[in-house]
Amino acid sequence: CLAAGLLAVPATQLPNVDGQRFLSPALASLIVTTSPAVTAVLGASFLRERLGVRQAAGFAIALGGAALVIVAGAGTGADLSASDPLRAAVAALGPASWAAYTLVAKPLAARHHAVTAVGVAIIVGTVSLAPAVPAALASADDMSASSWAWLVFLAIGGTVVPYLLWSAALRGLEINKTAAFLYLTPVFAFAWSTLLLDTELSAAALAGGAIVLVGVILTQQRPASST
Repeated sequence: CLAAGLLAVPATQLPNVDGQRFLSPALASLIVTTSPAVTAVLGASFLRERLGVRQAAGFAIALGGAALVIVAGAGTGADLSASDPLRAAVAALGPASWAAYTLVAKPLAARHHAVTAVGVAIIVGTVSLAPAVPAALASADDMSASSWAWLVFLAIGGTVVPYLLWSAALRGLEINKTAAFLYLTPVFAFAWSTLLLDTELSAAALAGGAIVLVGVILTQQRPASST
């Protein structure tokens, strides 16, 4: 649980947040989609999970679909650039840490209820960030009511709920199959942008979303038995 907490909270969240200071949202979404590939490698190396031809094809197809969604988003005004590429590179540590968390969380999910496994991990991860509390509180007075509302949403809807669903998925799925659903991140990011930010929904983006779904479905196929 100690390793899971450190990987799930500071090792994953801090690089994501800091890297996004120098990344456009579209490029940040693309970096997130590197996590399934890292997870698949870890699963094959440490858990002897088999990655069949159809699954490998599904990973490639889903990544291509995610890239198409992002490129289509760039055509509607989203910027595919990094203001500081060197400092933005730290964002890549987030998906790698999440892949490692998924590997560590797999046996925990098999032995413990999702609430227990995730609760302890979040507590451990939160305690590890205790030195940052003074800096965090120093900015609290400058936050508006809407900012506090979004913060609560990020804490519950963007952390607690997804972590619980992830743990529940790991109980019944291999880690490479679970991680494949991260390819849907750019699809949902573009959908939320369309609903909340009035981003134009292009045909290319819809096609990319459909391709992602096909790829994810393929990753869930059981590898063919060897003769």
